[in-house]
Amino acid sequence: MEWGPHIRPTQAVVDLGAVVGNARLLSEKAGCELFAVVKADAYGHGAQAVAAALEREAVKTPGFLRGLAVSLVEEGVELREAGIELPILVMGPSLMDAHALLVEQRLTPMVSDSRHLTPLANAARALGKQLGIHLKVDTGMGRLGIQPAELEATIGAVQSQSALRLEGVASHLACADVDEPSDLESLSAKQLARFDRLVRDCRANVPTAVQYHVANSAAILRFPKARYDLARPGLALYGNGASAAEGLSQAMRLVSEVSQTRHVAAGQSVSYGARWTAERDSTVAIVPLGYADGLPRNLNAAGQGSALVGGARCPIIGTVSMDMIVVDITDRPELTIGHEVVAIGGQGDTTIRIAEVAALCGISEYEVSCGISKRVPRRYVNDDG
Repeated sequence: MEWGPHIRPTQAVVDLGAVVGNARLLSEKAGCELFAVVKADAYGHGAQAVAAALEREAVKTPGFLRGLAVSLVEEGVELREAGIELPILVMGPSLMDAHALLVEQRLTPMVSDSRHLTPLANAARALGKQLGIHLKVDTGMGRLGIQPAELEATIGAVQSQSALRLEGVASHLACADVDEPSDLESLSAKQLARFDRLVRDCRANVPTAVQYHVANSAAILRFPKARYDLARPGLALYGNGASAAEGLSQAMRLVSEVSQTRHVAAGQSVSYGARWTAERDSTVAIVPLGYADGLPRNLNAAGQGSALVGGARCPIIGTVSMDMIVVDITDRPELTIGHEVVAIGGQGDTTIRIAEVAALCGISEYEVSCGISKRVPRRYVNDDG
């Protein structure tokens, strides 16, 4: 959604310079080029704007970005229609009858089921194209992927189809964010050992141009053994996950303004369920930002949710409503209508990280950023385009 007239002040401010800087740093840490993951509307940041910023940087400074990665054919088509020319890797399994569309739009499928090879080859042949593909192997995630024992035969099936070209072999780690790299009995260690054996076998039997990749965000930052020819950062690209300690910058701020101030007498309750009652005469701010915008409804379940106003943390009180929150500003008498309110991101020297909001709500960081709704305008800053 484009930034429109200044009517309702709630907006998600996305720092495209931070995303680009994060991508450059992740490429350095991984020691290879990236497929930058922009699925789910770039984790809520806006896929078209993020993709365009990354593409501009890739043109200016080659060597850090191989392409973009999405989950759905539809997501890839949207990027092509927006003018994105970078290679686009479609990682999801839902090809259905979109094989021809995928070829037409110059998308690269990550094939996790050998039954897709024939319809992909037929579609490419009908269009007079040779289609590059990546094969996904299940090394222990238990979700998508060709079984390791079937990989050799699957590669043979690809090589028998002149309309197909094997470009990559990949897998995906299930526990890279929680396993310790030193634990040789962990699932991550076992997956990496399986993948490494597959890579050694493949390199003896396939063209040298084939590239291998298994590292997601957590693996780039935590598992040196996961660094192969390519890497696929998602969460860390936007400065989330374990990235704060790695010098990466959170790219999103969820902001609004104080729209009203009200006096609440001692003993009076606030918001649905009367879950907060004033213990003293209080002043509260009404902020037009609620769970329909993506701020989780149970943010204040533990009574610890806060927002930044005037550079300081102020408690969010009562239940988060669909369209608004109530913030206690009793100790900040200088605050009034029009002051900026930050629910996620930085203000002054203080930052509310997405990880903090996720932890308070008992959900993942992915759910927080992906949950910022379409009714919240995205405003982009630090974009050199």
